[in-house]
Amino acid sequence: MARQRLLILTMYVEVEAQVWVIRDYLPETVQAHCQGFPAISWFARRLPRVTVQAIAVPRECRDGFMVAFWGRPEAYLDARIRTATSTWHQVPPEAATRALAQLQDDLASGEWDRRYGRLREQSELDVGLRLVSSDLG
Repeated sequence: MARQRLLILTMYVEVEAQVWVIRDYLPETVQAHCQGFPAISWFARRLPRVTVQAIAVPRECRDGFMVAFWGRPEAYLDARIRTATSTWHQVPPEAATRALAQLQDDLASGEWDRRYGRLREQSELDVGLRLVSSDLG
């Protein structure tokens, strides 16, 4: 009999919530993501022989999920990118407008680079993406 393994790609919201774009600009996303992504402990209680692996996200990630642009902050100012990222549609419009205005100001003034510019040189980052694996037997 073939061994069966269940693989689930999910977000560890506690880690994601510490990424600058969420923590400093759009904390409203945390509530929506807590509802949409089960806690890692939820999987461990319901599945046999669970392992969890952090998946580092490269700075040049093209997927477009909310924290994929952790090292390219200007991408968040691109309306096409936001349109393809569900999180921007899950928060109140005024929150998105506020976050984008603050990010734009911080980029223009150099404040973002002062705080986070080192990320532009980092090749990958743990933004909370997790691979949950369950050995079903």
